[in-house]
Amino acid sequence: MSMTNPFGESARKNLQWFRESPIMIGGGAWGVGERILLTQDNEALEKIRAGFPVSLSYAPGLEVLEQRRSDCNFQAALLFWLAGVLLDSPQDRKTAGDLLDFLYFRSGLLNKMDDRSVIGGWTWTHIQRNFNLWMDDNAWCCVIPFLLAKMDPGLEERYSLRKWAKLLASDLRRMFNRSFDPAKEKDMEDPEKIYAGKLEHPHWAGPVQCALVLYLEQLEPQSAEYAAVEDAILRYLHFLEKKVETYNASELCYLMLLAGVMMFVPLMEARGRELAQRVYRELGRRIDGNPYGILPAEHDEAPLGPEKVDLIYTVNFCVLGLAVAALQDRQYQGAARKMALFLSEIQDDGSDRPQLRGCWRGMYDAKLRTWGGGNCYEGGAGSIYSGWTNAPIAIAQLLVGWMEDHPDTPFSL
Repeated sequence: MSMTNPFGESARKNLQWFRESPIMIGGGAWGVGERILLTQDNEALEKIRAGFPVSLSYAPGLEVLEQRRSDCNFQAALLFWLAGVLLDSPQDRKTAGDLLDFLYFRSGLLNKMDDRSVIGGWTWTHIQRNFNLWMDDNAWCCVIPFLLAKMDPGLEERYSLRKWAKLLASDLRRMFNRSFDPAKEKDMEDPEKIYAGKLEHPHWAGPVQCALVLYLEQLEPQSAEYAAVEDAILRYLHFLEKKVETYNASELCYLMLLAGVMMFVPLMEARGRELAQRVYRELGRRIDGNPYGILPAEHDEAPLGPEKVDLIYTVNFCVLGLAVAALQDRQYQGAARKMALFLSEIQDDGSDRPQLRGCWRGMYDAKLRTWGGGNCYEGGAGSIYSGWTNAPIAIAQLLVGWMEDHPDTPFSL
C-alpha cells in the first residue's frame, strides 16, 4: 500500500525528520530523545535545564534533551510500525523493531524483576535511578503494546507484549480504584504515592481508561478481574456525565481519544460513540467561539491564549482522537481531515534550521501565522517533542491519509 495524498506526504516528511534530526540516533536502536530544545530567547531555559539535566548541543541554539522516555519511544514505535504497513515501507518496519528492541531489551526502562516497585511498570526516563511512574505515561505503555500485539503476532511473540501490558494494566486498575473518588472533585492522587497524576483531569485519567478498555478485551468475562476493570470504566464514565462540558479544550482532546479507543472494543463501542458525540459537540463549540477558528491553548503547562495552537497538550491529541474515532464512524472524518490539513500546512519546512525540517514545534501563533507564542517548562514553541507532538500527529496523518484513499473500506485492528 502507498499514499499519494497530502496526508501521506506529511507523514513521510515527519518520518524523515525523525531519521535525519538529532532526536533519533542509530536508526532507533538507542531510542528517541524526549525533545529538541530551541534555546535562543527561551524564557524558560534556566528552569528547563534544571529539571532536564541530560542534554547535548547539536547546533548553536539547538540541543536535544536526551532522556529516553518510555511513552515517547512507544509512540514513535507505533508511528514507524504503521508507516511500515500503510506506506509499504520495510525500512520503517525495521525502525519500529529497533525502537521496541530498545524499549524491551536495551533501555532498562521496563521493571521485569524488582519487587520494590511495579513489575511491568515503566520508569519515566532512563536517566533516573529511582522508580518514577506517571499514570498517563504508563498507560501509554499498556495501550500501544496491546494494539501492536493485536495487529502483529510476530511482535507479540518477540516481546511478550501482552504479558507485560496485562501486568501493568492490572496494577493501573488497582491504582485507579484506590485513587478515584468523585466526591473529592480534585486532588485524586494515588494515596500510596506509587503513581503521580490526578485522576480528576482527563490528561491523566483518559490514557488510564484507554489502557483499561483494551485490557478488558484480554480477560475472561466471568472473572473477578473482568468485573473489577469493567466497574472502574463504568464509574469513570458515570463521573463524566456531569463533567464533559466543564473541561477546557485540552482535557476534551484526551476524552476524544478515549472515545475513539472505546469504539474499537465491542463491549464499549456504544458508550464510546455516545462519549464521542458529546465531546465532539464541545470541541466544535470551542472552535466556533474562537475568532481564530482553532482550539485555544488552555493547558496550564503551556502558554495560554485564543491565538495559540498548542501542539503538546491539545491539537495533537485532538487530531489523533478524531482520526481514531473516524476509523469507526466516518462522521468525524471531515473534522479530522480539516485539522490534519491545517497541520500539514504549518509543518516546519526547515527554512531557518534544517534539523527541524518536517517536524511540528510545540506551539504555533495563528495570529502571526508563524511558530511562536512563548515557552514554559514543558510547553511552548521551543520544545519539539518526539512523542506527544510529532509521533501522535504523524500517526493521525497516516490514518487520515488511509481513509482518504479508502473511503468505503472498514478499518480493523
